Amino acid sequence: MTYLRLLPLKPNIGSGLSDGNVMPPCATATTRAGRIGIARSRALVTDILRLHQRNPTFAHNHDMPLAELAEARSRAAVRISWSALFIKAWGDVSSRHPSLRQTWRTFPTPHIFQHQTSVANLAVSRAHDGVDWLCWGLIRSPEHRSLPEIQASIDAFSNEPVDRQFRRQLKFSALPTIVRRAIWWWNLNIAGEKRATRLGTFSLTTVSGRGVSIQHPPTVMTTGLTFGPLDHNGRMKVTLVYDHRLMDGAFVADRLIDLEQTLNEAVLTELRELCRSAQSSESGEKDFNSTSVPDSHQDAA
Repeated sequence: MTYLRLLPLKPNIGSGLSDGNVMPPCATATTRAGRIGIARSRALVTDILRLHQRNPTFAHNHDMPLAELAEARSRAAVRISWSALFIKAWGDVSSRHPSLRQTWRTFPTPHIFQHQTSVANLAVSRAHDGVDWLCWGLIRSPEHRSLPEIQASIDAFSNEPVDRQFRRQLKFSALPTIVRRAIWWWNLNIAGEKRATRLGTFSLTTVSGRGVSIQHPPTVMTTGLTFGPLDHNGRMKVTLVYDHRLMDGAFVADRLIDLEQTLNEAVLTELRELCRSAQSSESGEKDFNSTSVPDSHQDAA
């Protein structure tokens, strides 16, 4: 049971061997020809790709007009990333549609399990011990969190030491492949509600900051989101990957429309409130300075 607690991808990756044929990350950097061991930093990525092959996922794209949201984001006193906006919005949509919180289980017979709340699984690229790792951070109930709270979690995933923020993932990646596969299977099929708290209910990954779009991101979740860069017309390509065993294309298309409306209504409203609160703070400081300066001059006189 101790091993089972290693799987959670929540924050709380290093060199070394994870299998007999897996080499330290630095072993991949060589100019010599010949056989090279698989770096430990790729262990969980290969696990997810293997599991994704068993998931009958499809992807739908939607071109969203987000110019107003982009403008409000640029004026916010606190930096709010696009990932935070999408996590908040999709959490809100998922709270209104239970099927987005359902997962497919295969044991003892195929069945559907519905989770009480949404948990976002965010892919984060990190450098650790001179090697690139892909890590995953979890944000529970994003629909009930403020944008600054969500952004604070994302900043921690991106900036805090990897061996502290993703300690369990480091330990999990060091286990032999056969042990990791057993733990994956348990958490995907047996763990009940803990599947969500350990893995999440939906995933988000993006490289839009590099001006690139992902076509069909692999995921072991019921849904997975990705988005591309904002174009010159204020439009953004948003892609939703979904498990076709649990929902059909028409339902997914409608939820993409819901996502657009949530971004341009509820999320935009919260962003504008952040802008107004920042402006109020600035005006309050100016008023204080304008009244305090004459007083100090008078005292000095």
